[in-house]
Amino acid sequence: IPDDYRTNHPIVIAEKNQKIDLPVGAGDRGMTGSQRDTLLGFLDGYDRSAAPTLTIQVPSGSANEVAATAAARDFARLAIASGVKRNRLVVTSYQAASSEISSPVRVAYVAVRAQTDKCGRWPADLVDTSEN
Repeated sequence: IPDDYRTNHPIVIAEKNQKIDLPVGAGDRGMTGSQRDTLLGFLDGYDRSAAPTLTIQVPSGSANEVAATAAARDFARLAIASGVKRNRLVVTSYQAASSEISSPVRVAYVAVRAQTDKCGRWPADLVDTSEN
């Protein structure tokens, strides 16, 4: 087993999809304060200098379709006010799993992140060895 951390856990730079699902009630009328705070926290990780595309996905055919559409418009306005360029914002729809339940509005962007493999590759139980 290699004992060098660079061999065990190499750092890799890769694109990773950052996403958040924002629940919207069927009776909601636009963005709530809680959704606003959550979205602002999520957008803190958005790299305005790299300007990746921010995608807002609105459920279609769900019990909250009308409320989700109104909330998504507010989410888009908030994103633009937070520094997301208008030409880097895409609003799309997705088919909800059921027309009887409320589906979330999904907000996502791609970010470049440093990451490693999962920690803890233990080929044997450490308790079973006298070298522990």
